[in-house]
Amino acid sequence: MQTENSHNEYLDNVKEKILILLSQHEELEPEEISRLLGIGVQFSLFHLEDLKKSNMTMDYHSSERPTYWKIIQNGRAYLVHHGMLS
Repeated sequence: MQTENSHNEYLDNVKEKILILLSQHEELEPEEISRLLGIGVQFSLFHLEDLKKSNMTMDYHSSERPTYWKIIQNGRAYLVHHGMLS
């Protein structure tokens, strides 16, 4: 469970970049995140899953399209707390 104090600790650079990217786009697929950040798909999925466990991102599944990811409130709160979202 995410607490207010957990926002005081910094995430690693890749996770922060993913949160910033998701805050700038309505939704993104892992392949898009990988392309935009210049990292592998499996590497981006690893970090997305970690962010999901921290209640900062959420994945959405559909039969009509590939899985996509969004930032959620705790992710935005992290960015605001660390001055990364204006």
